[in-house]
Amino acid sequence: MDEAHGKYYMNYVASETDKVLLGKEEQTDGFTSTKTRYAAEQDYANATYDGGDIETQWSVSSANNSGKVKVTGNATWYDENEVSHPLVGVKAILWDDDIFWNEYCGSTYTDSDGYFSFEISNQIFFELGGRDLFVALYSETDAVLVESFWWGEYIMMTPLFTNVFSNSQIEFDIAIHPGVSDRANAFEITQAENIPHKYIKDMDNTDLPMVPIFYPAFDGEGCYYNNVLDYLAIGWKFYRDWDCLNHEYGHFINDQLDLCDDSVGGDHYVGEDLVSSKGKTNGLKMAMSEGLASYLGTAAQMYCGTDLGVPRVGDEIYHAVNGVNENYGLYRYGQGFGVGGEGNEFSVTSLLIKLLDGEIRANDSVALGHSAMWSAIKSSNHWCISSLISTIISAHEEQRSAIGLILENEGFAPIPSGSGNTSLVTNSNNPCWTFSWDVNGFDSVDPDLFDLVFEGLDNSTFTLGGLTTTSVSLTATQANSVLDLPGDLVRWHVVGYNSGSPTTGEYSSSDLVSNGPSSSTLIKDVSKASNLSEGEIEWFRFTAPYASTFYFESSGGIDMYGEIFPDFVADGTLSGRLAYNDDGGVGLNYKIAISLTSGQTVYLRSRAYNASASDSYSILVTSDHVHDYSDHYDQYSSTQHKSCCSCGAYVLQPHISNGIVTWVGMHKYTNCALCGQLIDLNTTPIIVGP
Repeated sequence: MDEAHGKYYMNYVASETDKVLLGKEEQTDGFTSTKTRYAAEQDYANATYDGGDIETQWSVSSANNSGKVKVTGNATWYDENEVSHPLVGVKAILWDDDIFWNEYCGSTYTDSDGYFSFEISNQIFFELGGRDLFVALYSETDAVLVESFWWGEYIMMTPLFTNVFSNSQIEFDIAIHPGVSDRANAFEITQAENIPHKYIKDMDNTDLPMVPIFYPAFDGEGCYYNNVLDYLAIGWKFYRDWDCLNHEYGHFINDQLDLCDDSVGGDHYVGEDLVSSKGKTNGLKMAMSEGLASYLGTAAQMYCGTDLGVPRVGDEIYHAVNGVNENYGLYRYGQGFGVGGEGNEFSVTSLLIKLLDGEIRANDSVALGHSAMWSAIKSSNHWCISSLISTIISAHEEQRSAIGLILENEGFAPIPSGSGNTSLVTNSNNPCWTFSWDVNGFDSVDPDLFDLVFEGLDNSTFTLGGLTTTSVSLTATQANSVLDLPGDLVRWHVVGYNSGSPTTGEYSSSDLVSNGPSSSTLIKDVSKASNLSEGEIEWFRFTAPYASTFYFESSGGIDMYGEIFPDFVADGTLSGRLAYNDDGGVGLNYKIAISLTSGQTVYLRSRAYNASASDSYSILVTSDHVHDYSDHYDQYSSTQHKSCCSCGAYVLQPHISNGIVTWVGMHKYTNCALCGQLIDLNTTPIIVGP
């Protein structure tokens, strides 16, 4: 309320009673009231607002109310596009106007349709003809009390109905127009703050206490939350900026539920590297506090505000209205609103929104949902974003890689580069894989410590921790640890930390999947031709078709060296070797003998004895002869037949009936299913066949 209007009200409108009730004057003996309270406040409203901020239509009708009076109404407010919306959850009081005071007749809150209703007895005798009734709407909900610093809450009043008769019904249609007055603007603020209040009630089953909002702010411009005195202050331009309003209420949520540490506060701008300007501890606390407040406000809009039809509410943009600032996309890929990373409040908000929502976009396939995100946020006091991210990943390990991709694009996690060497076992001069990554720091808190993590198909891991470089070559021992992980592929990711006090992280990247070592298949008695390049090592895989001694023999014009292992190993590794040979074959070729069980798989490592040699060569796998007595069957006697091997050896086995029985006289006969021998079943019992 500006000074001129205040002076007008106090000097020309307010009665002594008004002044006392407003706390502007001590009550003195013998004062004379000049106006009723209703008349004084209406005069003030007309002088201040010209009545343009409220429109009221009404009707009076008879009703069978058992001698009572019923007062009902619908309250709406208009957005900037002149679209009406229900005025939800605001306090409504029915008053009876008297010469010295207004008599309280009951209070309620408007419902989701903006509807309110009262029913009271008339008390005609004491009222000299009937009550003098009006309804006042207050800038108050169960979430907030919006008030002027000097005059208290804002009030919208209906016309006064005097000498109301019994068995009547008064119906009001009230429309409020924000943008016309601070008073009307206060009512739009109540509607905006209904959203995060409802969100917390649904997420946490918590009714947050009512928080005062001073509008306009004391300086008229700023927006902030005072966590010492528990109030919000909103600059006069921001009544229509629901993103800003919900952001400030988000600070109130943080404070009430102890979701994060208090921010150091102070001026800051969008896209700022808060660590550079505030120091690491204070900067990260501010980024967390500000980013989480924006997240809570935005998440609340997405949860229960998108169906309101209010401009800009529930979309992907953090808006700033009235030309105060630019609008900023929360989904920031390519939008470049400054630095990113854990010291940027908008990166914090953008990251959390991407983890929350179900939008499937580039580099974002995560949709944890409101309940899961709230559970992580509420789990602890997260002083900075890395604490919250660690909690989220621990609870959703199956989505770690997808979460890591979002972390990379928001400037938190390192970015793995390339796919690693996929030729671990082919070059004797390079017996290791090399893995590298980009730091990806958008702000002053760049990762400077790293863990390189390899993961098997069963989720077992091998980790190289505490790395201080962005590239590492595995030793043979380390490579063998990777090869020992289950699976034919090599899956790896990088975890980044910043060691500056206090240490922050872990920020885990997405996975890269490298092809593991490759091998050619050997088949018994089938020669396998190959061509060996200089310094090359080749791997071959063989599975025994039966139990026997098998021979792996090379042939060609160069000196060859062969070794048998149960699985791939890194170059130079001898541990676990099952058999090997240098010159046991023809000339300088190898011939390795090894006994294998049926179905056993082994790996042959084949190379030139001299690493500089190169030429074509072949490998042949043979075995000792193993009798197979299923080659053919010959008749032998009435009870047995010969089961013969292809080499001519045989064993005697009992006949097996073909299942067909015939009678000849008193005798039953059948034939052997394998050799065809006719058997008299009366004299020769045999195994019953199929």
